[in-house]
Amino acid sequence: MRFQNRFQRFMNHRAPANGRYKPTCYEHAANCYTHAFLIVPAIVGSALLHRLSDDCWEKITAWIYGMGLCALFIVSTVFHMVSWKKSHLRTTRRGFTSSPAGA
Repeated sequence: MRFQNRFQRFMNHRAPANGRYKPTCYEHAANCYTHAFLIVPAIVGSALLHRLSDDCWEKITAWIYGMGLCALFIVSTVFHMVSWKKSHLRTTRRGFTSSPAGA
């Protein structure tokens, strides 16, 4: 219980049954950083897998697997960055447009 209270500021409340979850800024940052961090190990691992392949079919399989894994982390990182910045721009725009007209 104490653990949950200590980290409560990093999380939003549960999403309603008919709505989607809205991550906090911390969750967006964590998604971006962890997925971006795994791009380089995916490239190194796929190169190593390709190098250790014995025949042509293993090399093709290693290449397909490696490219798929790298693409997964790249697309996931880009998606999380866009959704993070989009929500940030939305709150910034709301801050600029909340002043009364003519003021």
